[in-house]
Amino acid sequence: YSMKLWNNIMPPEKRFTYPNDEDSLYIFKTSLLANIFTEIIDYKIRPVTVAVGRDEHGKLRETRGFIGYIIIKINHPKIKRIAEKTLALANHLGIGRGRGIGLGEIEITRTK
Repeated sequence: YSMKLWNNIMPPEKRFTYPNDEDSLYIFKTSLLANIFTEIIDYKIRPVTVAVGRDEHGKLRETRGFIGYIIIKINHPKIKRIAEKTLALANHLGIGRGRGIGLGEIEITRTK
């Protein structure tokens, strides 16, 4: 998702595509490589329920999400470069559905 968002807002010379390569196919290939070369080092996640308003009948609307952290290691220089840029963008804009109501907030911290 964040890679597609990056390509939508960046000028052509900064997009993650090759000449004559279909954008969605390139994103799919890169996502597969990211899955292969990414190692989860540690994580702690807990689910939460958040009230997001009321429906037309006055019933409380809720959605599920999570709070926590994930520490990952990316073992490929090209995938690492793409991840750093797209996650930095996601750090500013959020990610996923519900961003307009304050959901999808993430914080990216680089470790050594």
